[in-house]
Amino acid sequence: MQTRLVTCLCLALVGLLGLATALADASIALRFPTVQISVDQWSAYLTEVKALPDARCKDAPSNQYICDSASQRTIWVFTREGHPAHPAVSRGIMVIQQTPQGAMLGIDRSGHYAGSRAAFDAWMKEFASLDHRQVAQWQSMLQPK
Repeated sequence: MQTRLVTCLCLALVGLLGLATALADASIALRFPTVQISVDQWSAYLTEVKALPDARCKDAPSNQYICDSASQRTIWVFTREGHPAHPAVSRGIMVIQQTPQGAMLGIDRSGHYAGSRAAFDAWMKEFASLDHRQVAQWQSMLQPK
């Protein structure tokens, strides 16, 4: 994943951190009942996300389109034509869980694809690495100085 995309995602997620107040104790349900969806479902999902009142969407490197919603603490990344996993979408939701040791932050990541399963799996693996680094950064920001 290119550095600009990583930077965009990190900045958006850090911004959402400042606005997050809800707690999440369990995985969040998938948007569709199965990971594999139709192209029509993918298109409808993109339209649905873009219609959210506080959605901010922009083109990103590597044939991707990023939308975020501060009120939902969520970032969606939709593939564009030319991306190996297209059409596909990844959804990352910031979750906060209160523990006796303090707040624990995480990202609940899910996605759907209407193209190649192998390309989708490779793309989602990139997000797993990015999410791990982002959560570590958030946790370090929460540690007392």
